[in-house]
Amino acid sequence: MDFELTDEQTLLKHTVRKAAEREFLPRAARWDEEEAFPWENVPVLRDLGLLGLALPERYGGGGGSVLDLALVMEEVARCCPATAFIVGQQNGFGAKAIALFGTEDQRQRYLPAIARGEQLIAWAMSEPSAGSDLRNLACRARREGDHYVLDGSKTFCSLGGVAHLLVVICRFDDVAGFPG
Repeated sequence: MDFELTDEQTLLKHTVRKAAEREFLPRAARWDEEEAFPWENVPVLRDLGLLGLALPERYGGGGGSVLDLALVMEEVARCCPATAFIVGQQNGFGAKAIALFGTEDQRQRYLPAIARGEQLIAWAMSEPSAGSDLRNLACRARREGDHYVLDGSKTFCSLGGVAHLLVVICRFDDVAGFPG
């Protein structure tokens, strides 16, 4: 197995390191001290193409690999962990759930806006009594006509306070067992 980075990955890593040192590092301590969300980094991440790096190209993403995303997050986190988390969220759980399991309409409606940084996405999975144990989720979804009604509560929703879009993990009453 070859563990060497490709030329493209080396360039990506170098480019992101320089941008992170220039753009994020000088302000990271202030955001931590103020407990503030680094909004001013979102356009920088967008301009670098990092908000949709690992999302499918056909929806405005970069089509990058998990390794590409890990390299980027490592370089950004060296300078500002909060900003690295934004990159992870935009390319991770919520957006990937839409890419893999959403309808074609949902993919076309949400993924390009996520990749452009027009919509930040959050992932709501943890619950007060279940934590992140998917087998014990209490939050339920039921279909009513052409929409779903959710009953339950979530906690520790990463980026929940600033996100424009929220992917909620819940149990469907009409699907038995773990897949439900």
